[in-house]
Amino acid sequence: MNAAWSRCLGRAARMGWLALLLAGPLMRAAEIPLDDFEDPARFARWTFSWGAEFPGATGSLARAEGRIGAGARLAYDFSGGGAYVAANFTLPVPLNCAAVAFWVRSPAGIRIVLRLGDSTGQTLQYNLSRPFWNLDPAAWYRQVVPVDGPNSWWGGANDGQAHLPIRSLSVLAADPLEPGLVGAISLDDVVALDALALELDPALQPVIAAPPGGGNLQQRLGVNIHFTSDDRALDAARSAGMDWVRMDLTWSSVEPQTNQFNWSAYDSLVQALEARGMKALFILDYGHPVHTGGMPPTNAAQVLAFSNYAQAAAQHFAGHGALFEVWNEPNISGFWKPEPNTNHYAALTRAVIPAVQRADPAAGVLVGALAGPDHRFARGFLSLGGGEGAAGVSVHPYLGDAASLSDHVLNLRAIVQQTVPANPPLYDSEWGYTSAAYGDGHSTNARLVQAQRVPRRLLASWAAGMPLMIYYDIRDDGLESTNTEHNFGLLARDYTDKPAMQAVRTLSAVSAGRLFTGFYPLEASRLTAMRLDGPTNTVVALWPGTRAGDLPVRVPAGASALDYLGAPISLQPDAQGLWLTVRQTNSPVYVSLPGPGRVTNFTLVPTGAAWRYLDTGTNLGSNWVAAEFDDRTWRSGRAPLGYGETGLGTTVSYGPDPNNKYVTTYFRHRFVLREAAAIGALRLRLRRDDGAVVYLNGRLAFASHLPGWPAYNTFANATVSGEAETNFLATWLPVDLLVEGTNTVAVEIHQVNATSSDISFDLELQATAVRLPPTQAALPPLQVVAAGSNLTLAARHDGVSPFGYQWWWNGTNLLARQTQALLLVTNAQPAHSGLYQFVVSNRFGSATSSTAQVIVTPSLATNFTLISTGAVWRYLDTGVDPGPNWAQPEFNDAGWLSGRAILGYNNGNEATTIRFGPDPNNKYITYWFRRAFVLEAIESIHALSLRLLRDDGAAVYLNGQEVFRNNLPAGPLTPTTLASATVGGPDETNYISGALPLGPLRAGTNVVAVEVHQAATNSSDLSFDLELRAAAVLLAPWILEPPADQLVLAGSNVTFAVRAEGSPPLRYQWLCNGTNLPGATNAVLVLTNLAPSQSGAYAVRVSNAAGATQSRAATLQVILPPGLRAAWDPAGEVKLHFDVPAGLGCVVLASTNLT
Repeated sequence: MNAAWSRCLGRAARMGWLALLLAGPLMRAAEIPLDDFEDPARFARWTFSWGAEFPGATGSLARAEGRIGAGARLAYDFSGGGAYVAANFTLPVPLNCAAVAFWVRSPAGIRIVLRLGDSTGQTLQYNLSRPFWNLDPAAWYRQVVPVDGPNSWWGGANDGQAHLPIRSLSVLAADPLEPGLVGAISLDDVVALDALALELDPALQPVIAAPPGGGNLQQRLGVNIHFTSDDRALDAARSAGMDWVRMDLTWSSVEPQTNQFNWSAYDSLVQALEARGMKALFILDYGHPVHTGGMPPTNAAQVLAFSNYAQAAAQHFAGHGALFEVWNEPNISGFWKPEPNTNHYAALTRAVIPAVQRADPAAGVLVGALAGPDHRFARGFLSLGGGEGAAGVSVHPYLGDAASLSDHVLNLRAIVQQTVPANPPLYDSEWGYTSAAYGDGHSTNARLVQAQRVPRRLLASWAAGMPLMIYYDIRDDGLESTNTEHNFGLLARDYTDKPAMQAVRTLSAVSAGRLFTGFYPLEASRLTAMRLDGPTNTVVALWPGTRAGDLPVRVPAGASALDYLGAPISLQPDAQGLWLTVRQTNSPVYVSLPGPGRVTNFTLVPTGAAWRYLDTGTNLGSNWVAAEFDDRTWRSGRAPLGYGETGLGTTVSYGPDPNNKYVTTYFRHRFVLREAAAIGALRLRLRRDDGAVVYLNGRLAFASHLPGWPAYNTFANATVSGEAETNFLATWLPVDLLVEGTNTVAVEIHQVNATSSDISFDLELQATAVRLPPTQAALPPLQVVAAGSNLTLAARHDGVSPFGYQWWWNGTNLLARQTQALLLVTNAQPAHSGLYQFVVSNRFGSATSSTAQVIVTPSLATNFTLISTGAVWRYLDTGVDPGPNWAQPEFNDAGWLSGRAILGYNNGNEATTIRFGPDPNNKYITYWFRRAFVLEAIESIHALSLRLLRDDGAAVYLNGQEVFRNNLPAGPLTPTTLASATVGGPDETNYISGALPLGPLRAGTNVVAVEVHQAATNSSDLSFDLELRAAAVLLAPWILEPPADQLVLAGSNVTFAVRAEGSPPLRYQWLCNGTNLPGATNAVLVLTNLAPSQSGAYAVRVSNAAGATQSRAATLQVILPPGLRAAWDPAGEVKLHFDVPAGLGCVVLASTNLT
């Protein structure tokens, strides 16, 4: 085994549980290690650049903490502009490879780009999106990039083909989603792959759970319309599986005269939608000729008029399940004239949201509706309170590559989380593809490209967990084949299906009755694999990012596949299974896998159930919906309940006066649910006459013909008559309304007036659950614990709760009482070392975890100095502001002066005198200091403290983060900020102490930066010194790989090696037969020209300040070459005698020609 492979395997043994699960497919291609960043000499092959063609970006490249061991940190600073910074690797030899792979950790807002240089001098650029299964900015993920699918290229052959071998490699932090972004990405384990073999085998591969609310497709699927009456278009949308339409509720059209509203056209639309089981997302938009002169509302009077219109809309459409969106694309001048303004838009949303909720608490309001998406505008208006109370933040991501949605979602969610306390979800409320973008918009080819992109983009939105996704739009707006706006439709102008509509129908048909339960992390990071579980089998939707190349995938025997239009794909067999190739031109590909289904549908509340009811006309307020409300005095009866209709199960009372009937009747029902976490979809079917509000466990679930939380005497806003009196209205409910155990449904039925002839009520609640046994049961492969501390192991897995646990140690059930998800061993000792596993189970099955090797090793508490008093510091004493990044580790301070502390002037104790400027009565206020130190084993550090000499005030930074401030005002510091008070007398020479946070520490080079401020420009003196100390627990060494037994011939050379870890520095001493070998003090022992007398037992003792350990002895056997004797026997034959050491054999090769 060569050294590079040995390092790779050694690192793999220390990988965390997630890394092990995601390391790749079952058929691994050979990896060619390029750099694991463990060797400083190899790191010298990397260089930093900042994109000279787009000036302004700065940054740095340094070795730092990696995913395992060392890695690289590529820092970027776009505050001065620019487009990218790059880490460039000089390959030791040209590469013939199929793909390049590396691990990366990237924060929100930055995108990753790979550049390769081929043999012709051509540069190939690959724009990489983070996988949808890893929308966590703190997590590592692997990018595996086939070389045959660049997004752009230039120079050399200039043909977009990779002409092997590859001669250069660069990783870029590029294209910041917000201006002025500052941060860093981390890299590790850069390799090349000689082939890319992908395998989809659900029996063996892990499933990464879908995002919360993944659920089903239909409840989130919708389309834009431009009409209030078009039955053919609505029928087409419904038949394609769409639940929603998005439509302008134009202010000027519904308020033709001030404070006089005409909703008639929209009432017709809502009636048509409800007849099809669909709902409306209404856009509250555009100016009014009287109230605003046709312009957006920007002053208080205009905003009030707009919010009155919004409130009237919410009141009118209460109980019809409508959502409302505030404006359309206010971030572009085409819709917000004369130019977009975050202050004006935030003022509008702050007025509209409470106005809508006053009219109907059940109505959801979306804000944003941003073209782009526009991250800067989103942060701007949300930071001004523009999202307070909103049900969601909506965006319009018109993206060429569906896979790039992941980067936008991650950053937008970060913005929302930082600016809106309730952290509402993102809504995908408009996007589309025009076939005119691909040539003649009426041509077959252009329409097929549109058809390929639409379902991929729908799947991307579903993968990101968007609760709503609206395609723009249902039908072509015109007949011009080259007009962009005329060719977005799913239907042609004559209402015939375009291929895009067929693609949507295919996706809807494939996903019908299925839940999105998770992802398969296939090796090619540009290929997304979404698992859709159904009652009888599983379907995996496979779709690539743009220009991902042809991706061959092996699937199990018995699988079948459909292309994006629903046509069967021929699978090619081989000895191990079936093959298909996923391409841009046939995807999404839907692979049906053999095996039992994991989804079951069942009824929680059936029609005709028994309900408790109150029919006394009493005002119950709002507490009656709570689960703990006491309804034991209520009557009970079987549904349908009501009066004045035939076929009722129970007749309720309307009161003593038939001309003044009770307005409201109340109903309650309880049911018990086990494994609530398994529910992936919840569907309500409701029979109501006239209006109803449904509550589940005390929370508002649904309202029909009523606002949410109505008063007891509120009349329904619409009459139910004819067939509608017995029809069931269906809708989807959020699954988080359910609780484990007893659940309570509460319903109030309201009459449309006091003389209404009848009421009726019945309800059905259906659930779809995933029968998932535990999966991904894993532990970290290695855990080292200091003796005397606590050992904790946490069970990590997926599946449906509740779970049971049993922990195992060294293959025995000696931990019989350890039945919780967390294993805790207090005061762990070396005897607790060993192999640990757990078994996790639920009602659907069980899983045994991977094995964790636990090593409990002696330890030593110690303190040491990182920066001593009197150290040498770089300093700036010119009074010139060094800029905002002066405290960052990558800041270039080569032009600063340097000197030994104490630094200052006029105190008499200075080792280095610094300048205060040309005017002693107007001295510089601020002075800056920097010093680096190296710390390798940061995991051993448990406390950090400083002693600081400052006159007058000081702020201390560690790796760019402020960690300590004394005698300075709160808030941002500038070069003119004065210290809060003058330091004088004994305090001028006293050191103050403080504890520092450990968070900013990093493995490798760290930088402490200090700014010292005077209390006045005529201050007489200044002084600065600093001591930085660390408290650590040093771990004694432990052996990971002992030396191996070896058998060699005399005269040969042999190498013994040990792999040990512990707190550095580690010391080595090799022994032979228990005796120290002089000079053998490295991790590797090389013996040359061996003689038989050197046979023996070789071991190595590894020690550090905390203790020592000795490896097992490796046996070295040095043998002489076999001896040979020949003799003639009486029969005239030659007999050969071989002298071979015991236990060995030999092979004899015979030939008639031994020359």
